[in-house]
Amino acid sequence: MRPTDPDAQDLLGKPSPSKGRIDEAIAHYQRAITVRPDDFLARYGLGHALLEKGELDSAIQVCRSALLLRPSDADCHTTLAIALEEKGNPAEAIQHYQKALELAPRSIPTLTNLAWLLATSQDRDHCEMVAKAVELAGQADRLVGGTNTLVLRTLAAAYAGERRIRERD
Repeated sequence: MRPTDPDAQDLLGKPSPSKGRIDEAIAHYQRAITVRPDDFLARYGLGHALLEKGELDSAIQVCRSALLLRPSDADCHTTLAIALEEKGNPAEAIQHYQKALELAPRSIPTLTNLAWLLATSQDRDHCEMVAKAVELAGQADRLVGGTNTLVLRTLAAAYAGERRIRERD
């Protein structure tokens, strides 16, 4: 494989974010996309790296373009949802989390992220959102067997939201 090959660039980009070399990963993914614009994995990798770097607008744009190539990718929907949530667009983030769960209903990160977003929402439909948060966090907790502290914390937040609603009513 030549270093200019898009597959090589994609492979070179993958380990870089985990080593704290996000800019290097971004450059490799961008080179792969330049050579092969319809490369879903390079687009998804670039979107994820941009999210890790905190470049939310770019991450959102790239994830959207990746989903045009592969609309059935649950991980890409989840990555886009995280970026949208961090950008302050919870309504659209919820839509993408829900789509990700349609595609991968046992995804612990997606279940947990969506449950947290719903449990902590200040939306006017808060009662329904908290009930759904309890359901999703409970499902995640059953899947991990009560051993994941992040899932347990999310479940606790959902129960706390439920309790606040009961006290308010």
